[in-house]
Amino acid sequence: MDKIIQHKKHKYLKFSLIQIILFVIPIFSATTTYSQCDEKLVEKAIKNAGTNTLFVREFKLKSEKKKSKLFRSTANFEIRLNESYLYHFNIENSAETESISILQLFDENLLLGTTYNTEKHTNEKSFDFYCEESKNYEISMSFKDNISGCAVGVLSIVLSDSLDLEQLKNDLQPDNIFYTGIDNYISIATDVAHVKLKASISAGTIEEENGFYKIRVEEPGKVTVKVESTDSLGRIVESITTEFTVKESLPNISLCGKSGGIIQKNEFNFGNLKLELENIPENTSFSIAAFTVSRKLFETGQSSQATEKLDYRQLSLLKSLNSGDSFFIKDIIIQNDKGLKYKLEPIGFIVE
Repeated sequence: MDKIIQHKKHKYLKFSLIQIILFVIPIFSATTTYSQCDEKLVEKAIKNAGTNTLFVREFKLKSEKKKSKLFRSTANFEIRLNESYLYHFNIENSAETESISILQLFDENLLLGTTYNTEKHTNEKSFDFYCEESKNYEISMSFKDNISGCAVGVLSIVLSDSLDLEQLKNDLQPDNIFYTGIDNYISIATDVAHVKLKASISAGTIEEENGFYKIRVEEPGKVTVKVESTDSLGRIVESITTEFTVKESLPNISLCGKSGGIIQKNEFNFGNLKLELENIPENTSFSIAAFTVSRKLFETGQSSQATEKLDYRQLSLLKSLNSGDSFFIKDIIIQNDKGLKYKLEPIGFIVE
């Protein structure tokens, strides 16, 4: 039987001989390097999750100052959680990081759990969440202070005697997703020596690069990756085909360099406060067509049209916030250079 094992950084689709590893790209991420942001920090975070947990995946947040400008201090990840499981979340800093790192769990930007208590100003470093509905949720990681640093968050399942391990294996099967307009990377390996691997894709391009395979796909939809292994005589030892969903790659929205999480009022430049688009795909351009600022996710807020700047009504709303209050930027519409409009997911903040 084919085995499927999920890991945040790699998704392993393990077959009898050939193994495909998909390198997953987070929704928003800081991709700069940081000296102690390595697998040792991941191992430490997994160990600190406890012996009664089963590791599912990890999340990395890296930010670095370049020429006195902070590259990024927030990263968001989409995850799927399954009902009837008790999940454990924890976060660890690298030894070099001086700020408190924060991990938060959102359901459409309704805060479900956080490692930092804004009311008590305490760093709990972990929390548990019992999932009552199987669907996609969002993880937001940020630094309390706008500084360089590295942090690793870990998602685990709390083990119990009543846990159905066979059902758990099925629930942990990964989704295979490529994104348009960017480089998607996979690694292909085999357990058998002295064979050659050949990979092809039904749409787009695939080419070997520095030991990995780089895939570019331009249109949303479905594609298949076919891998064949051949022996020294050119005979096919094994052939596998794996289907991937291709999603459109869109830019991310941020306020004060953050895509959600903890924010301080002194970060607001009320004279020129505006939203920014980041991680814009190559050869595309986007502009902000509309957005709304509101105190609650499901209430009417203050809307702006055809501008990235917050108007006086939206600024007044932010000025009225106190420590512990939350606000949301929602109904975000962006438009590309072809006139096509897209709606982005809302982002939520808690004022410290």
